[in-house]
Amino acid sequence: DNPQVKEAETYLVNVLTNMGVTDIQTEIEVVDDGVKINFNGNKLGVAIGRKGDTLDALQHLTSLVANKAKENYIRVTLNPGGYRQKREETLVAVAKKSADKALKSGRNVILEPMNSYERRIIHNCIQEIGGELMSWSIGENEHRRVCIGTSKDNKPYKQSYDRRRNDRRGRRPARRPSQTVESKVQREPLKDSADLPMY
Repeated sequence: DNPQVKEAETYLVNVLTNMGVTDIQTEIEVVDDGVKINFNGNKLGVAIGRKGDTLDALQHLTSLVANKAKENYIRVTLNPGGYRQKREETLVAVAKKSADKALKSGRNVILEPMNSYERRIIHNCIQEIGGELMSWSIGENEHRRVCIGTSKDNKPYKQSYDRRRNDRRGRRPARRPSQTVESKVQREPLKDSADLPMY
């Protein structure tokens, strides 16, 4: 019954319709930090986009509509077809795997760039694991990402791996052009005479 939420829901449905999503059904869920708009329909992929980029932009715009010239700010989260739950499960698995890698290698693991919502999921997961593990964010804007390790002074895991791989490439012997040409010459059939055909 909140007019802010109703306005946001109406805006969302209009945008989704213009994007080609059909048979849209919405459900408002009240959560601790605001509201979650769960919605289903056909062709939801266009509303999610690559790695959720389109969904993040759509969520930002919907939040602006809900809070435009309003005193009470509410956080709006969009959840198409249970995407948020599936994404959260994936992120938790990534966080646990990266934490194990950081502990075993003694190096910091840097994850791919994520939005603030996804970074918060990673941070919460590492905090629950506890122990000597810690996580922090590095980078700016769309390049901001989470780093997991036991100390910020540890070397990054990914850079170390890339360096070893480059070293292996550097030790690979290069072919000598003279050897290649010579081998080709040796494989050519001999002619009885330069003026006669081969057969």
